Amino acid sequence: MVIALTLLKGIRKHALRVAGLGCLALFPAFETPLAAGGVPAAETVVRRILDRAAAVSTNTQPYQFTKRTTVEELDHHGNVRSTKVKLYDVTQMGGVTRARLVEMDAEGRRLDPDNQAKREESARDQLTRSSKGGRRGQFERLLTEELFRRFDWTVERRETLEGRTLLRVSFLSRDPDASADKLMDRVINRMTGVIWVDERDWEIARAEMRLTDRVTLWAGLLGVLDNFQLTLLREPGADQVWYVKQSNVELSGRKLFGTVRYRAKETSENFHRAE
Repeated sequence: MVIALTLLKGIRKHALRVAGLGCLALFPAFETPLAAGGVPAAETVVRRILDRAAAVSTNTQPYQFTKRTTVEELDHHGNVRSTKVKLYDVTQMGGVTRARLVEMDAEGRRLDPDNQAKREESARDQLTRSSKGGRRGQFERLLTEELFRRFDWTVERRETLEGRTLLRVSFLSRDPDASADKLMDRVINRMTGVIWVDERDWEIARAEMRLTDRVTLWAGLLGVLDNFQLTLLREPGADQVWYVKQSNVELSGRKLFGTVRYRAKETSENFHRAE
């Protein structure tokens, strides 16, 4: 169970970053050179997404919203065995997101005022340090130079979603059998999916990702991830800053002494400027 929960958190967080789905700063629209067929070339779309993401570090306006997370553990028939619900106050600034758990802590105990105050101070300190660069700058270089290059991208066509015209772009791992020491890298190597890109803002409005094949842990001796699916919906909030409105994750597999199957959903609301 611990392995499954860690993988659920790690995969989702990494998948969001791989797709450049963090809160992105206000940025002027680009002029788009068209390729044959009337749609931009895949290289152009990827470059615009990365340029948009890189601009986020210049935005010092903080934003806040509320996020609710529901994680369900399922049995092998798909019936719910247990449910955990958590509510977070989230602050975003300069592309860095910090979530503060409210109401209950990880063990289900109600937070006392002193503990809550310490959490708020710690979150502010982390947000300030992270927004000034350091790790974030290193990650952006990794995102540009490595992660996007691990996929082949194809601009398929234009589609309409909630009144917006979007580019449907599919992606597939270039080398699903590439050797990797880290579990997360092996997962990424076997990811495929589709993103829908807002052509005016160069933001990802929707993303669907899944595994092309199972992923093993220690050659299957410690565990196997049989299924992983992620769906994201994003939209512009205050000041036309985009954020993740909803995400859904499903994963199933086997651990050393049994099976694991989880379903998680996150919804965000009240996205606004932080005063």
